[in-house]
Amino acid sequence: NNTFCQCHPGWSGRYCTIPYTCTCSSDSICIGVSAYNRSICICPINKFGYRCLIPNTICQMNNNNLTCQNGGQCIPIDEHMSSSNKKFSCICPKGYSGDRCEIIDNKITLTFEEDIVLSQSIFIHFIEAINGRDPIRTTTFRTIPLTQNSLTIFWSRPFHLAFIEFYNKMYYLAIIQKTYQQPT
Repeated sequence: NNTFCQCHPGWSGRYCTIPYTCTCSSDSICIGVSAYNRSICICPINKFGYRCLIPNTICQMNNNNLTCQNGGQCIPIDEHMSSSNKKFSCICPKGYSGDRCEIIDNKITLTFEEDIVLSQSIFIHFIEAINGRDPIRTTTFRTIPLTQNSLTIFWSRPFHLAFIEFYNKMYYLAIIQKTYQQPT
């Protein structure tokens, strides 16, 4: 039988008998000590470095929407940890997309008649049809609450047709667009 000890803060070792002092910044989380007696730190979103002492203020510099727009959450990227030239990434709220959440997605509301037997989960297949090329299909999976007969989704990719697929392999044509309505 092997034993495992989860040590209280300030202690390490197999049986939590070795004292240590955490050297992480005060606004970080110290989760232990490495084999080389170095603190292991989890940094807050705006700090970097092995002790979380290096500030990164790119996300605080939101002059003229230089970072994320429309309520997107800015995540700084440590240039030492990434091969790209990006200094930040955005997590966009529902209804927005793009590198900086600058694109308003198409809002699609699907309402089902009462005579359609709904399953809780559906696939929505979006098809882009371009002359002279094979159609491009993109599929998303969604769930519908039991008490509802409608579903709203936000979609940023181009499409001309949308099909709904139910669990029993029944397909319904939901949308036909002769010309793609691009989000703004």
